[in-house]
Amino acid sequence: MQNEELSKKMALAFALRRTALNRERERLHQKLIPVPLMAYVLEHPGCTQGEIADFLYISAASVAASCKRLEQEGLLERRVDPVNRRKNQLFVTEAGETPTREKRAMLDRVNALAFAGIDEGDAQAF
Repeated sequence: MQNEELSKKMALAFALRRTALNRERERLHQKLIPVPLMAYVLEHPGCTQGEIADFLYISAASVAASCKRLEQEGLLERRVDPVNRRKNQLFVTEAGETPTREKRAMLDRVNALAFAGIDEGDAQAF
């Protein structure tokens, strides 16, 4: 398969998955929250913005903007690192825990549907 054709197919797959996620979110009347970011913080309490950026392959500025919004909404909390006071540690608040777990479950359901026809060999090749 040519690189351009593969690139188009990947873009289509991601667009279809994003559409399915948005439809499911709207069906459940849920607010849009960055599930990968929130799930990472939930699974790694006390992590830093830099760790999130590295894990998700996104810019530090993007993480900072998302964290600021999530903090304002009461879903995320920043605490000064007791060892290095120049760093902040991130924690999911009690108010953010349930929506994060619900959205993670929704994401898992959509992913299961989106990738149901892909066998293990194709997944490994991808």
